[in-house]
Amino acid sequence: MNTLHKLSHGLICLLLTAIPSWGNVERPAGFEQVVQPFLKQHCLACHGDEQPEGKLSLTKLGTDFTQPATADRWAMALSKILLQQMPPEGQARPDPLVAEKVVQLLDQALVAAGHASTRHEVVNHPSYGNYLDHDLLFSGKLTGPAY
Repeated sequence: MNTLHKLSHGLICLLLTAIPSWGNVERPAGFEQVVQPFLKQHCLACHGDEQPEGKLSLTKLGTDFTQPATADRWAMALSKILLQQMPPEGQARPDPLVAEKVVQLLDQALVAAGHASTRHEVVNHPSYGNYLDHDLLFSGKLTGPAY
């Protein structure tokens, strides 16, 4: 092999090892234990496989938070849960501490993948001040970051 061929072969191998394996992306820690049961109990009746509301199927939404479209959808879901806009009125409300844990896990996954903290943006935006559960906020039960 000539030097140019060896160099190009080595460069191709280097590039292939740098490309993530999109089909085998690990889910964030706690996803199976906290997020999936939450989705099953509070979200999949409307956002499952068959005719999902808002054309958002959470069963088909991946967990590769490095993908912009995936991250945007999870950030939207996180905001809806945080602001108690989902599940909608008339549906069973999730336990606030469980919902908080789901929000924490999703936000950590988004930040770990290089995205801005959706939680931080929502909590600090003045127009969302009245959406926060003040009883929960001041109860002392929340142990997450105090932004």
